Amino acid sequence: LQFNETVCTKYGFQEANRIGVGKSCSAWDKALYYFSKVSTHYLFVWFIEDDVFIPSVQAFLSLHEVYSPSNDMVTAALSYNRDGNINIWHWRKLSTAFAPPWANGMVCAIGCSRRLLSVIDEYARWRGQLTFIENLFHTLAIQDGNMKIVTPFELNTIVYRDTYTLEQIQRRPNNWWHPVKKFSLHREWRNKKFYSTLQRLQTIDAKNSSFDFMQHIANLGVEIEIVKGHIKSFDRYRLRNQFLQLAQNLSKNLADLFTVLADHAFKLPEPQINRNITENKTVAHMMLEKAIKNNKQMILELTTNRSLSADEMVEITELRVDAIRLIVKLSRQIRC
Repeated sequence: LQFNETVCTKYGFQEANRIGVGKSCSAWDKALYYFSKVSTHYLFVWFIEDDVFIPSVQAFLSLHEVYSPSNDMVTAALSYNRDGNINIWHWRKLSTAFAPPWANGMVCAIGCSRRLLSVIDEYARWRGQLTFIENLFHTLAIQDGNMKIVTPFELNTIVYRDTYTLEQIQRRPNNWWHPVKKFSLHREWRNKKFYSTLQRLQTIDAKNSSFDFMQHIANLGVEIEIVKGHIKSFDRYRLRNQFLQLAQNLSKNLADLFTVLADHAFKLPEPQINRNITENKTVAHMMLEKAIKNNKQMILELTTNRSLSADEMVEITELRVDAIRLIVKLSRQIRC
C-alpha cells in the first residue's frame, strides 16, 4: 500500500515517528491513517516491524487468538509516568502531547483493537498531528479508563537492543523476538526442525516436596513456553487457575513460582488507572480538565466530514494552540 503524504497530513496523521526517522510523515503515520480512517472493518490490527522475528505461523495465531478478543492493546512491557516527570526518557520533548499520567513502551510489535484505533483517529482530528508512537498508544490506552492492556510473556523479548541464538528461540518458540535485523536468519531459523521437548504436562503432586519436584517446577516455565502455542485460550485460562490453586497451599517461594507460571499460561490485563478520583485534585486542576475536554469537543465538532471555511480553519488552528497551553498548565498543576 502506498499513500501520498499530503493525504495523511491533511487528516492529522503526521509526526508519529519523527524521533525515530526524522520525517514528518513516516510509514507509521501512513499505517495508522489506513487502519484508523480508511480500512475500519478490522476489529483488531497488528503493527509489526520487519526486524521482528516470529518463529512460526502458530506463534502468531496463538498470541492473537488468546489475547485479541478481550484486550484493546497487546504489547511488550510499558512504563508509567504518573506525575509528569520530564527528566526521563523523551518526555521533555513530548510534554505537550498529553497531560499526565503518561506511559510509554516499545511498539515494534503491537496489537490494537478497533476502539484504540478510533481513539487514535480522534486524537489526530483534535490535535492536527500525532505524537511519538512509543507513547501514543500507551498513553491513550491508560487515559481512556476502560481499555484493557495486556503484556504477555511472549512479547518480553521485544526489546530495544539484544542478540539471540537459535537455542534461545528453540526454548521459547512462541515468543516474538526483536531485533533480528539479519533477515537471512529469519528464513534459516524457521527452516530448522525444532526438537520436541514436551508432549504433555504431567500431573503435579504438590504434597510430595522433594528436590526432584523442585527441579521439575523450576523447568516448568520453559516447558510451558514450548507447548502453550498449541493450547486453546480456554484451556490456558484454566491452567492459570490450576496454578493459582496450587499456590494457595504452598510455601511462599513455591507460591510465587506458581504465580509466575500462571502468568506464563494466561496473562491478565494491567491494572487500570482511575483518573476520575477527585480527592487530590485542586479546583484549578478540575477546571483545566474541563477546559481541555471542551476544547477537544469543539474541534471534533468542527472537523466532521465536511468542507471547512477559511474562518473555521483559523478557529481550529487557534483552538489547537490553546490545547497546548491548557495541557502545559494542567501538567504543571499535576507536578506541583
